[in-house]
Amino acid sequence: MTVRNGETCYFWSSNWSPFGSISKHLRGESSHNTGIPRTATLAELWELSDWNLPPARSDAQVRVQSFLSTLQITNEPDKFEWMPGGNKSKVYSTKTVYNLLRDHHEQVSWSKEVWISMGIPRHKFLPWLFVLDRCPTKNRMVEWGIDIDPVCILCNSGIESKDHLYYSCPYSWEVWNSVANRSGFTSPTAWSDVLTR
Repeated sequence: MTVRNGETCYFWSSNWSPFGSISKHLRGESSHNTGIPRTATLAELWELSDWNLPPARSDAQVRVQSFLSTLQITNEPDKFEWMPGGNKSKVYSTKTVYNLLRDHHEQVSWSKEVWISMGIPRHKFLPWLFVLDRCPTKNRMVEWGIDIDPVCILCNSGIESKDHLYYSCPYSWEVWNSVANRSGFTSPTAWSDVLTR
């Protein structure tokens, strides 16, 4: 926020200083201690072309008052600015907010194989679960303590796991092999083969 007439800029809660919110900067110091009411705007603290402030009682208050002494109240309305990451921007962007809020991690080696840019989201989600070994296959359900038969329901010959479903099960192998042949690919034999191509 750029202070101009100070009428919409609240001393305690608006982000008008380099210290951010003054209530956070002056932790533990109430409006009682400072003599500045909780609802005071900067316009209310400006009288006869000067700041009408009680004497500072702490180093933090001195810093705030020193910064205030650099500001001049004008007749123009206060200006609200969009400053994502501390940089001024004229355009609000949801993408920018998302990127500021989300956790940033290094890209994993398999991201390009799973998160294909033009892929269908539900077709990307299942491989992601498989890569992280989070898909509720029967072997995992048994590990979680669920009392079920772990045998694959497609072939009745092996324990249902991510590798079994995609590569060891005769039924699913036939399906994946025909898809690979039509696409001109060699069928991989394990998830690790898919991710290291």
